[in-house]
Amino acid sequence: MQRLYEIGFQRAGRWSLKGNELFLQLENLADRQNVLYAFVTGNTLKYVGKTTQTLQRRMFGYQKPNVDQRTNWRNRIAIVDLLKRGQPVEILALADAGLLRYGSFHLNLAAGLEDSIIQTLKPEWNGGRTSAAIEALTEANPPDTSGEAKLEAQVHEVAQQLAELNPPRQHTFVVTSTEANPAAQAIQTRPEPTVHLLTPVAETRPHKNTPNPESKTLEAAPYFVLTLQNTYHRTGFFNVPLNCDRYFGPDTAKITIYCGREKLAVTGHINRTANTNGTPRIMGAVPLRQWFQKRRPMSHLKVSILGPTTIHINDA
Repeated sequence: MQRLYEIGFQRAGRWSLKGNELFLQLENLADRQNVLYAFVTGNTLKYVGKTTQTLQRRMFGYQKPNVDQRTNWRNRIAIVDLLKRGQPVEILALADAGLLRYGSFHLNLAAGLEDSIIQTLKPEWNGGRTSAAIEALTEANPPDTSGEAKLEAQVHEVAQQLAELNPPRQHTFVVTSTEANPAAQAIQTRPEPTVHLLTPVAETRPHKNTPNPESKTLEAAPYFVLTLQNTYHRTGFFNVPLNCDRYFGPDTAKITIYCGREKLAVTGHINRTANTNGTPRIMGAVPLRQWFQKRRPMSHLKVSILGPTTIHINDA
């Protein structure tokens, strides 16, 4: 599974059994759209799929499939079988950050990667075919009128009610976390810290009535505020706060750093040996140093975390 983590997949959640009921627990990326997801047991990749809807809505289709959703039923039966044999089933996901473009056209990262992953890693439940070939359109992308969409709306409504009853604590970093058990008609959510939104970055200012396709992704991305210390300014690296440690990739992994409104792409790497506590040091070398030196030392920057190996830095 290391190859999936290296390209930006994150652990999003897991499946579990209570009696004969299949339970979904999503801890990350639940509300992200344009997602490539994978079902994994141990170090074995079992299935790869994609959806243009939210990850949460797509997973609800496996939890309570309709009678005509053959792929949902087939994978649900396989998941339950593994769990009954004591084998964990985890959900990994890669959300499209919306930053890949060919000219003025957006490239869907999930759609582009699926074929290559299936050809290279050969997940058993795909049978050598992409999800588009074996899933009905309403399975892969449940419409707003679907049962999955209605359940998702219920989860959000209950989460809002709980948030009003239990005001969240203030933090500078947040990741969406939702648990749901539609089978038992019980929905549980964990109180979450206040979300700090990253200002959308666009190459041009869209018409006021035209939605910006990148803004939703960037607004959903968590971030921390970085003070541009003199050492960072001189050398082109910076340290990641301890509370953000687990959202970054392993030592020596390559990382893409998008800088500023112009989204200058810098390829750096993660160093987990420089700091005694093992927290990441992001090494951007000369290109990042040159970008830093266009700003004053001790100025503040927003570092938006788009994935374990992708970040965006902009002026605060």
